[in-house]
Amino acid sequence: MLELVNATQNCDATGLRNVRGIAFKNERKTLVTRPRGFSEDLDSLPFPSRELFDNQAYKDYYSRKFGYTTTSVITA
Repeated sequence: MLELVNATQNCDATGLRNVRGIAFKNERKTLVTRPRGFSEDLDSLPFPSRELFDNQAYKDYYSRKFGYTTTSVITA
């Protein structure tokens, strides 16, 4: 994701063409970059930095409704 964010800082398709495993549309057509390999060791990936965003309202709601707090992580 960080690679994608850094590539979009250029505001053009040139940077995006170097990001593996994405598809995007420019003015004329949809472009698909080279495939990205899978992460073999998922345990080596860091946990999300949940402290970087304010999700207190979500945690408060979940605590009232279910008696504990949690935050979901959606991946694809």
